[in-house]
Amino acid sequence: MNFNLMKLGIQIVSILALVSFILSGTQTLFNGVLALMPWVAVAAWLFVAVRLGMRTWAELRHVPAASNGGRVPSSPASPSPPPPPPSSTSPHPLPLLTTREDKTAVSLERARREAYDNAHAELNKMIGLDTVKQEINSFINEVKFARERRKMIGSNPPSISHHMIFAGPPGTGKTTVARLMGPILTGLGLLSKGHFIETNSTGLKGQYKGESEQKTKEILESAIGGVLFIDEAYALADPTDNSFGQNVIETMLIYMENYRTDLVVIAAGYDDKMRAFVRSNPGLPSRFTFTLHFDDYTLDELRLIFDQELQSQELILTPDAGPAVDQLIHDLYDRGKKIGHWANAREMRTLYSRIFPIIGERVLKLPTTTSADYQLVTAEDIAATRAVMMRLP
Repeated sequence: MNFNLMKLGIQIVSILALVSFILSGTQTLFNGVLALMPWVAVAAWLFVAVRLGMRTWAELRHVPAASNGGRVPSSPASPSPPPPPPSSTSPHPLPLLTTREDKTAVSLERARREAYDNAHAELNKMIGLDTVKQEINSFINEVKFARERRKMIGSNPPSISHHMIFAGPPGTGKTTVARLMGPILTGLGLLSKGHFIETNSTGLKGQYKGESEQKTKEILESAIGGVLFIDEAYALADPTDNSFGQNVIETMLIYMENYRTDLVVIAAGYDDKMRAFVRSNPGLPSRFTFTLHFDDYTLDELRLIFDQELQSQELILTPDAGPAVDQLIHDLYDRGKKIGHWANAREMRTLYSRIFPIIGERVLKLPTTTSADYQLVTAEDIAATRAVMMRLP
């Protein structure tokens, strides 16, 4: 049915109904017929309303009306539904996940940068070691220059190892500096983790055939991504150890080459013995490309180290105790050098450990004490300490 014709018919019926009401009083002949006309108009209106409702319901359900012979209505098609949101198995990462990954990467980079800054600052604040600091800072600048050069002209630096020899007398800060190299090298992008593993020849050598290789592999595997520090590494070249040391060196050489871009081995020991160690195997000189020499601390530097020990425990030298400490350090240094047993900063820690109980004995004998008595180091304390220290072998 054409709905336009239906509307026109309704209008005509309505007009006739209105006319019937007007003429009902004068034309009695047609009263019976005309009285039915309003009911016909109401029925037509109801029919149209029902048809319109059915048509609307059919369009909403996308089903053609039953009386339309199964044909699709001529009205415009309804818009297609929006596509469903991507599922969790979509090959494209969701923006929220990408944001979290970005935040994690930024957080890790910030942590590495802070660790680098802290380690670099601690290195530069260390007492003495001027040559060591200069060499490390030159190395840092070299790495930074190569990185910036790559950005500017696209030149890739050669893939070289950064294994190091730390040579020098005991107590000169070799282990402390080695610990700082982890975060420094990680901050420069040369290591992925920067953790620190410390061992010595005893921790690497075994007691029977094959054990040395296995122990060395396990330690090297644990150090990948960080720094492996081998103290007294020269003991690995001892010719009297039934070749166990050479087995360790051969295993080390493989890892030092294969993991040269994510592993730094630092071998430490006395100058002359470390030279002999490097010459003990033809593969070592080409692996250890960077050597740092640690010198003895001067007397002034030793005094500063001793003062740091006192400050860490809030102890203060009295005016007359200062010169007595200087003389004691000088005498200990001379004696240590003569007998070939001088451990630099360790000697200052030993000196402090001897002074502390002597201070306690003096203070506990006082009839009355104040808080200052527990903080002062007197010339009397230094004299008593000298008597103990100079008797020691």
